[in-house]
Formats: sequence, structure tokens, C-alpha cells
Amino acid sequence: MVPQTRKKEISFEHEECLGMKMVKDNSEKKKDHGTFIFMPEEAIKSLRSELSNLLGEKLGSGVLFRFGYRCGEALMERTQSNNFKGKDMDKVLPRIWEQTGLGKIVSVEEISEEEVEIVQKESAEAKALGKTEKPSCDLTRGYLAGIASMLSNKKFYCLETDCISEGKDTCKFQLLMFPHKVYVPKKGS
Repeated sequence: MVPQTRKKEISFEHEECLGMKMVKDNSEKKKDHGTFIFMPEEAIKSLRSELSNLLGEKLGSGVLFRFGYRCGEALMERTQSNNFKGKDMDKVLPRIWEQTGLGKIVSVEEISEEEVEIVQKESAEAKALGKTEKPSCDLTRGYLAGIASMLSNKKFYCLETDCISEGKDTCKFQLLMFPHKVYVPKKGS
């Protein structure tokens, strides 16, 4: 006979909850911040591989971007993003980003109202993917676009122009307000 175990409820108030700092609610009724899960770096590589096998590389990358975008939106919804709206993205984004565990933002530069450049080091996604021939942090791109969109109340898309996995020192991202004409040079031009 297998012994039955009781499930223990765990409270995460004032603690880092699965990579997210949850906000304490002092009211009698607790707000539901949702559940956050851990995802090891290896899972990102496996997910990318499975999506590429099932859908092809281009569609698989698109699904990872969309998934990341929704994760970024959900992060902002559940961590009371209204406290950050209207504040300078260069001050707020690195603090929020730190909570994702996906890397460390070292600079955020607003090029114009429609364009923001982000430089990240210690990319968990690039580390998981290993050496590639091109920028590959699709989940990260989506996360950044989702967070930026929620912070600004504008729709953003994100391109990765440099990637640690292709041998660069940092990952560089370009947030572009949507709709925005995106020029992607063909190899060799």
C-alpha cells in the first residue's frame, strides 16, 4: 500500500515566488496574482526544437515570440503594472526584467517615440540554445515586446539585432512601435 501524502499549501507573500516578486496585499481578501512556474533553460531549447520539428523554424520562432509576448503581458498584469505606467522605460524595464530570470538588461536607450534599443547580457535563452548562426532569442523578444506594450499602452514589436548565441558579447534588441516598417536585410546584402 502506498502511503498518501498531504498537499501542503505554500504562501509566497513578501518572498520571491518562482522568480517573481509578488506584491503583498494588506486587504482582508487576497488578490489572485496567478501562478508562476519555473522553467529550466533546457526547457527553452527543447520547446524550440519541438516547435521547429512540428511547424518549421519560421513558424516555431513566431510561436515562441507570441508565447513570450503573452508572458510579458501576464507578468505586468500580475505585478500591478499600473504603478509603472507613464514612468521612464529606461528606469523601469531593467527592474521588471530582472524578475524574469531571462537575463540582465545593461542599457535601455529611447531612440525615438517609436523605437527603443535594449542591450542584455547573461541571456538564459542564448545560453540554453548554445551556438547558432543568427539571433535566436525569440521568447525573450516576445517578453520584451509584451512588457513594453503594457508599460506604454502602445503596441511594440521586437527584433534581435545581435545575439550571444551567435558569438556576440551581448544580445541587442530593437523595440519598434507597431505598425512600423521593418527592414530585414537578406544575407549577403
